[in-house]
Amino acid sequence: MRIFLPMLACALALLGSLAEAQPPAPWIHDIVTTFETLGKAPPERITELDRAAEIALSAEPDEDLRHVLRSRGVHDGLLLPVLLVDPEEPTVRRRWQMLLQDQVASQSLTHFGVARQGERLAVVFVRRALELDPIIASESDGRHLAISGRLASGYGDPVIYVTRPDQRVRSFRPMLLGQQISFKLPVQEEAAAIIEVIAAGPRGAEVVALLTVNHQGVTRTITRPRELTEKAGWRGPSDELIALVNEDRVRIGMSRLKPDSTLNQTASQHAQAMAKQGVVAHVLPGGEPPAERLGAAGVRTRRFFENVALARTVEQAHAELWESPSHRMALTDELITHIGVGVARAIGADGPVLYIVEHVAHRP
Repeated sequence: MRIFLPMLACALALLGSLAEAQPPAPWIHDIVTTFETLGKAPPERITELDRAAEIALSAEPDEDLRHVLRSRGVHDGLLLPVLLVDPEEPTVRRRWQMLLQDQVASQSLTHFGVARQGERLAVVFVRRALELDPIIASESDGRHLAISGRLASGYGDPVIYVTRPDQRVRSFRPMLLGQQISFKLPVQEEAAAIIEVIAAGPRGAEVVALLTVNHQGVTRTITRPRELTEKAGWRGPSDELIALVNEDRVRIGMSRLKPDSTLNQTASQHAQAMAKQGVVAHVLPGGEPPAERLGAAGVRTRRFFENVALARTVEQAHAELWESPSHRMALTDELITHIGVGVARAIGADGPVLYIVEHVAHRP
């Protein structure tokens, strides 16, 4: 049972020009006020994410901001970049305040950064559950990376997932001393590996770090969404996601998963519950863990995984889930035979978003 959140790049208008040193104080005030009004601790502004916001401002209009930021070393599992244009305009300001209340404060974000360029304002939010140390390449042979960091309070039981050059995934447990984790990763020269750290937290199993590395450390290699080579035969977003999963499984030599109506129903129910609360998690406030929800639906299985995501499009969701080693491991498990997908559409302050749930299981 994994969680991964493909975060949204929110554009509320267009245009831009000259750089300014500091963003206007009202935007910082809005963030603090919204969190405090909802009884939540406001996120902390840090220089690292101010620089990330500057990078977001320099991205091309058609680029996916979360891909751009991950390629520049922003490793947090929950990453939410927001782009505002003409932020002083009253309508944009109101939509910004609605966005903070509807999509930002509900996600328990911990840190943010801000940058301004002409009429454009970029804000980058993250939930920082793992503070990574600088990655060290082995001086002896250059074929190992030493990776370490400290888990935030309330997180534990970490597992490392790595996508291998053959596109399959392996997992292992790091050394753990208190909240400090460490591990060594063998790497091949010029071959990139995607590393993901999963830890148990307040919302269940959660991605706390996602990064791509090679023998020199962090690399800027990224995966972009792609379209299906064959679009015939699917009737909506759920069918499209199943088709994307099966196309990638076939590409690496695996059989197709069979659609299952019961799994579609359990996935759809959880997707609708997430959309109603505006929260993406395996365990929602007042809700049940995935295994209990599945059991209540009468499903008995020896193998089951749940993937959850938030995205603008089906293609975006699949690209992020397939790139994530732990989610790919669920989708390529040798024992699973069936799949069900739920997609719930919600309208936020910045436009429509999709709450997505994938249920894969071994079924007779």
